[in-house]
Amino acid sequence: MRNLVLTVEIYKIGFFRDQKVADEKEAEPGLIFANKVIKNEKTYFKCTNTKRSRYYGIAFATATMGRKFVKTFHVITEKTIALNCGN
Repeated sequence: MRNLVLTVEIYKIGFFRDQKVADEKEAEPGLIFANKVIKNEKTYFKCTNTKRSRYYGIAFATATMGRKFVKTFHVITEKTIALNCGN
């Protein structure tokens, strides 16, 4: 596998629809060996109000395998996280 790009997105749960509040792409250029751990610990969102809000994340990756461009399924966090912003 080559040229992996891991994308992590953070969404805030809204009344009518969810809003994307942050996204980060982590690129790993070149050859990637099997079982290599690639982490994304940079994606964050700073709360700007004091309301309790719920958030979840979605992660997916793209890479080149041989001459084919492949994508993973989108993975959603198991639980939403409620945060007291501004406290």
